Amino acid sequence: MRSFIYIALFLFICHSSVSQNKKEDSLKKIIATAPNDTTKVKNLLSLANVVMRTKVEESKKYCTEALELAEKIKYLKGIANANNLSAIILFQNGAYAEAIELNRKAIPIQLKIKDDFGLSRSYNNLGNINYMTFNIDSSIHYFVLAAKIAERIQDTTAMKNLYHNLGAVNKEKKNYEKAIEFYFKAMRLNTIVGDRAASADTYVNISNIYVSKGKDTIALKYLDTAFVIYKEFNDSLHYIDIYSNYSTIYEKWGQLERSLANLKMALRYSLSLNIEESIVYCYQSMGETYRNLNDTKEAERYLFMALPLAQKMDLKGCVKSIYRSLYLVYKYKNDYKNAVIYNEKYVAIKDSIDQQVYSEKMLEVETKFDLERKEKEIALLNKDKKVQEAELDKKKGWIGFFIVLIGAFVLLSVIIIRSNVNRKKANKLLSQLNNDLHLSKNEIETQKHIVEEKQKEIIDSINYAKRIQSTLLAHADFLKANIPNNFVLFKPKDIVSGDFYWAAEHGDKFYLAVCDSTGHGVPGAFMSLLNIGFLSEAIKERNITEPHMVFNYVRQRLIDGISRDGQKDGFDGILLCLDKRTKKMSYSAAHNAPIIIRNGEILELQKDKMPVGIGERKESFTLFEIDHKPDDSLYLYTDGYADQFGGPKGKKFLYKRLVDLLKTISPDDIHQRGNKLNLKFEEWKGTLEQVDDVLVIGIKI
Repeated sequence: MRSFIYIALFLFICHSSVSQNKKEDSLKKIIATAPNDTTKVKNLLSLANVVMRTKVEESKKYCTEALELAEKIKYLKGIANANNLSAIILFQNGAYAEAIELNRKAIPIQLKIKDDFGLSRSYNNLGNINYMTFNIDSSIHYFVLAAKIAERIQDTTAMKNLYHNLGAVNKEKKNYEKAIEFYFKAMRLNTIVGDRAASADTYVNISNIYVSKGKDTIALKYLDTAFVIYKEFNDSLHYIDIYSNYSTIYEKWGQLERSLANLKMALRYSLSLNIEESIVYCYQSMGETYRNLNDTKEAERYLFMALPLAQKMDLKGCVKSIYRSLYLVYKYKNDYKNAVIYNEKYVAIKDSIDQQVYSEKMLEVETKFDLERKEKEIALLNKDKKVQEAELDKKKGWIGFFIVLIGAFVLLSVIIIRSNVNRKKANKLLSQLNNDLHLSKNEIETQKHIVEEKQKEIIDSINYAKRIQSTLLAHADFLKANIPNNFVLFKPKDIVSGDFYWAAEHGDKFYLAVCDSTGHGVPGAFMSLLNIGFLSEAIKERNITEPHMVFNYVRQRLIDGISRDGQKDGFDGILLCLDKRTKKMSYSAAHNAPIIIRNGEILELQKDKMPVGIGERKESFTLFEIDHKPDDSLYLYTDGYADQFGGPKGKKFLYKRLVDLLKTISPDDIHQRGNKLNLKFEEWKGTLEQVDDVLVIGIKI
């Protein structure tokens, strides 16, 4: 669950649900007879602020009237405030790109008139928007700017909220120590201003961090402290969270009875407050806890209490978990008929959720590009018009290319995920048929026919996915046109591959990349698409020509884009550059090194022992030159061939054996070498499973 943030979006007046109608009526009466001056602008904005959560369209109208009047009387602070409040309304209704644009209109005015109070709020708004659109690094940037201004003007309320927000975003990035540091800063200010309730919220967030770090005893201490404070206010709503968190910790410790007791308390307060989503969670969790206690009767009872509520509220993730738990309950009871029914329901909804998630990811990517485009356009306002238009055309061209790439990525992912879900479903069904169900012969034949149909769908879908991925790999004709004497041995483990070979021309230079992305199959295919996109961006869009600088750029893109949570995703590989004019060769190598076979001798070339992605080393990649001679054979490969198990003792093939094999076949015709490598690989593998993607490219210079 994402940590909540204090929005603190705008502070014209204090809100109170009890007095809102009175304030609204009072402000309308004042505005009706007020002259067109700065006071009327302030009152229009106050009225917009009062009704913005209940009457969105009216709130927009009042903001527009305020803006028009402020512009007419040249009231700069009013113009900035109107844009700022309009941005908040748009943000609250999901129009993030438009909200950013209005905030960015307010900021230059606030800088000009030195409105530090308003400027801090604007940066905080941008931090909130970026947080909600998962641009965490940008969110941190704006929260830090806002906090620095709040500190300078000693705006204590803004400071404590911003420290809390910085704790939340750093927690999101799993920068746990930094998050705790900001939470404690927020807590000190909460203590100064006497905001005990906010302190309790902060204790809960700190507790959650320690749970994530596996330090449950410390987490329990902070949870206890929060509970004491909530008791002071008799805060039933927060009791639900407290008891749920207690339950989670005790469940981790294997203390299921204590976990269950706390779930019952959470359920009690959820029912008293009629919070349906929390009620569903409690029923579901209690059902799962009873299942873990092997009390199938109570497990069924609570799971079936949760199911209709979850379905009514369209909580698909919850429904999926309930189906899974019911399958396990019936499997434990040896009720295989119901076990199969709920397993099929689980697989079906999981498939549906996977498709929905990837559709949302696609929408999220497009939204992020829209946000970035808005910011870029605004940043270019002060530049020469012709330069601005050229830059925008270039940016739009790249955005178009990358959206196409992401589209292929999403389409590929949906196909593969559906295929994997169906394959697991088919395998599980077949296993249950053979081992558990003891169905009649006719029933078995019917079910086997269903399995065969699903397997055919799987084969068709994955082969289609392979065609999508293949369009981004280097085409044989393109390779032949630039390096006539070559062979490619490419054997994906799971049809789609994490290994990839990619080529490009830029000016007088030809580039060839041979890379091994993190993972294989589904995750590897995802990574290969991203890596190809970043390589293309570096060379074709950023005009980076040296291989080591290309790797530096791609590494940073990977770290900024997908490695925010400490994930070490990226690739090992080689990027070769051939200058067609001078015939010089250079390369950069991440973990994998090319070799040259020259007159029967093996020349192992240099490499950097670090990946293109997060690693122990962070220095620049090295640019290596290849001092090649006529009739040299150059080989680029990934680790899949050498890592394959096989042979008479089921051992790895190993690099030494691979290098010796390349030496042996180098006198042969270049086009026969790939065939010989493939035959040797199949002979070595025998009946064992292929363990990784395999990629070897040979070039006769």
